[in-house]
Amino acid sequence: MEIVVIFYDFYPSRDGVGLLSWVSSGKGDWCYRKEIHGTDDGKQIHVHVARKKHLKTKNKQVSWNIDGTRHDKKSFDENIDGMNTAKQVASDALGISKDLLQFITEVQAPLLIPVEISIYVFTADNELL
Repeated sequence: MEIVVIFYDFYPSRDGVGLLSWVSSGKGDWCYRKEIHGTDDGKQIHVHVARKKHLKTKNKQVSWNIDGTRHDKKSFDENIDGMNTAKQVASDALGISKDLLQFITEVQAPLLIPVEISIYVFTADNELL
């Protein structure tokens, strides 16, 4: 049996009310903040990612849970400038592959548009039947 111990580097609050501090990612002006919420059984580490100028603008941020699912789905900025960098910052902070991070959480049924289709059948000699 192999035992794996994972340590997460959480940063102390600077404001004294339990909110975790934003940390520079080292990638341009991108910052991240790691948090954990939930009950004992449902606790999940997640990370918020934003550019420095948007640290207080929730709808200009993206966030993911450690299992790769999106966190704060209603305020997730799907049009954030630099999504690839944001995903890299999140994956580095969580210690997971950026390929695991979800971009879309809800898939809507595709809009079906009737179209005319022509089917051609050819013989082995490439002659149209």
